[in-house]
Amino acid sequence: MNYEQFFGRINYLLSIAKEKERQALIRGENYNVFDIIGLTTNEVKLHSSFIADLLNPNGLHGLGIKPLRHFSDILRLQLTDEDLLSAEVIKEYHISNISDDYTFGGDIDILIKIKDYFLAIENKINAIDQPKQLLRYKNFIKRNPHTLLYLTLDGHEPSEDSSCDLKPKTDYQCISYGVEIQKWLQEILVLSINRPLVRETIQQYLKVIRKLTHQDMEEIDRTELFKAMDKNPDVVREITNSQWYYRKHLVENYIIKPLKEYFKGKGFEWYQDDNFKDQAKESGFGIFLPEWVKMICIEFDKYDYSSGFYGVWDPKKRGSEVSLLLGNKKTDSWPYGWKYLSKYSSWNISVAEDIISGKVYNYVIEIFENLYKQISEKPELYPMN
Repeated sequence: MNYEQFFGRINYLLSIAKEKERQALIRGENYNVFDIIGLTTNEVKLHSSFIADLLNPNGLHGLGIKPLRHFSDILRLQLTDEDLLSAEVIKEYHISNISDDYTFGGDIDILIKIKDYFLAIENKINAIDQPKQLLRYKNFIKRNPHTLLYLTLDGHEPSEDSSCDLKPKTDYQCISYGVEIQKWLQEILVLSINRPLVRETIQQYLKVIRKLTHQDMEEIDRTELFKAMDKNPDVVREITNSQWYYRKHLVENYIIKPLKEYFKGKGFEWYQDDNFKDQAKESGFGIFLPEWVKMICIEFDKYDYSSGFYGVWDPKKRGSEVSLLLGNKKTDSWPYGWKYLSKYSSWNISVAEDIISGKVYNYVIEIFENLYKQISEKPELYPMN
């Protein structure tokens, strides 16, 4: 098992792919309107809107029921063309205000009504699961024949806090942008061959999907990569089995360890917990001065450092509308608001290069320093004792 030789070959293939990417940039082939207007990770304004229009038989694409037909076939739904002609596609369907026990209400990202049948899609790019979110949607649509889809970049399962006792493949189905959506878009490209504007827009959107799912290597280069992997299946197996451990290695050695040293040098205390300050299902870390009650902190999904958000945690639940620090989102535990990490929302292998180079570490430092500056300058708004 020659790891060095294997990685040398992989690095060579990747260098060829990078050079092709550089040449494509020079030729203007990477021009993408979605990148330019900054919507590539916006669930509502880009992804839900774009997908909903394509699924709509009356959408601006002018392809009628064909996109919905292909989507239905990929999911193996037993729907006739006559059924599909009656489809009503609604984006951000408002059920009702969320109930006190979180078991009913909310907004379904995409709801398709096909006669008495409901097809509901919960779309997740960067946002974390809300409490009992899938359960709420299931409770709404279960009165009708229905299918509940949980759409993510990689097809992962929802959190237990969202799905509760729902059973995968029975109560809901996980699909991904990397597989089902990409396959569906490829099929629509063929359908739109005589509609150049539709075709070009879908091609640009496909590039966004490939970039988000880290599949932007050309097919010919990927084939060469697979050939190298075929010759070293034992190495590939070991790498595949070590993904979770490697991700943990990256986070602990290139983010957590230097952060601890940095804040210790400034006199801060460090807090870290797998069940972060009783925030169910989450883990995170924070910093505070010895005289503080509250903390500046970042919280993640406890299993894979994904869907990170940050804020100032306060067990005394102090805070008012005038003391909001981050957007307009606030809870009892986050009385000054909270915000998703706009960059590096997930600390996984896809951003390994930036983790190793220190870019992620520096990004986190900037977040903490900015929050510390704001709360230090206005102690009347953000009391720390």
